[in-house]
Amino acid sequence: MISIETSQQPPVPAPGNPKREDPDEPVPIDEPGPGQSEPERPPPEQVAG
Repeated sequence: MISIETSQQPPVPAPGNPKREDPDEPVPIDEPGPGQSEPERPPPEQVAG
């Protein structure tokens, strides 16, 4: 049962896909808009790794 509860919890909020976790919430300003051509910054885990 513990594994199922863990799966139901939303994944860690990534800077690249903030709307994937909470689609109901408005898109944060950090995310580039449809008109902006800003490359998505990789998570700090990959940079540190």
